[in-house]
This record gives sequence, structure tokens and C-alpha cells, in this order.
Amino acid sequence: GTGAQDRFSGSGHATGSRIGRIRALCIERNRLIMRQFSFFGTSISIAARVRIALLVLQLAAVVLVGAGQWSTGFPLDDSWIHQQVARTFAETGTLGLYPGQHGSGATSYLWALLLAVNYLWFHVSPVMFTHSLNAALFLASGQMLLSLLLRDGLSPTRACVDAVLFSVAANAVWFVVSGMEATA
Repeated sequence: GTGAQDRFSGSGHATGSRIGRIRALCIERNRLIMRQFSFFGTSISIAARVRIALLVLQLAAVVLVGAGQWSTGFPLDDSWIHQQVARTFAETGTLGLYPGQHGSGATSYLWALLLAVNYLWFHVSPVMFTHSLNAALFLASGQMLLSLLLRDGLSPTRACVDAVLFSVAANAVWFVVSGMEATA
């Protein structure tokens, strides 16, 4: 009859109200989970603790994987091509390998523009600047993934586990020290 049709077609009032009730229950569950707790004498939500735990694990992964790379250079020659394009752009305004010769030496001009900031204003080691920029973008991507998972209705525990799995994957962490634009 019409009840079965409403249940399976998705167009009936019964289905819409059931989905609405389920959504409301999920939102209420997450609201209760996110309430404040005392942590070392400070009130901190579970969500904040999850974020801090993820951040600590991300930092540990970056330190473990990139321990020797921060001072020795880049593992790929393409990273140095990006540096050359960034330096040429900062010094001459030409987005290419050589002054006055616009070209496609880099795979990502946006990355070269971000790296040019170092040559324009900071003047620190290109390796340190690039690794720091990549690390910051990597940390931000893990935190944004966690936010998306929580907003999607996953429990804080499940969202944290999923974000941690992304954040400690060896290939994702390796990109931080690669000097390439993979985390941008």
C-alpha cells in the first residue's frame, strides 16, 4: 500500500520524519560527547582533546619520518627546480627557470609562488622554509579532515582514528620532507 511506497520511495512524510529524528539523535549524541570535562584543572572539551591528540601524533610522525631531511636537503631534484623558479620569480618577476624566460619548469606555479615568499621576505634556508611550510600545511590538512569527519556525524573516537590513519600514513608524511607541493 501507500505506507510501503512512502517507506521506500523517500518521498513520504514517514521517511522524512524518521530521517529527521535519526539526524537529531546523532546531533544530540555528538553534543553530549563534546561537553566540557576537567583536564589537569582546566575545562577542555573532548573535541579539543581529540584535536590535541591528533596534532601530537602528526608532529611525532613528521619528526620520525623527516628526522634526517631537515638539514640535508630534498630527496627529489624536482624540489630544487621549484626553488629555482621561486628564486627567479622573487628576483626578476619571471615565472620560469631563467630571468626573462617564462617556462614550465615547475609542475605547480602556485607552489613556486608560495616558495618565493622566502626569497622575498624571510631569506632563510630554502630547505627549512619548504619543510616548515609543508609541515604546517600537513598539520592543517589533518585538522581539517578531523573537522570534516566530526561535522559529518562520526563519533570523536572514530573521527580521530580516521584522521590519525591519514596523518601517520608513511607516504603522506614523506611528502612533508619531499619539498614538493603535495601538501599544499
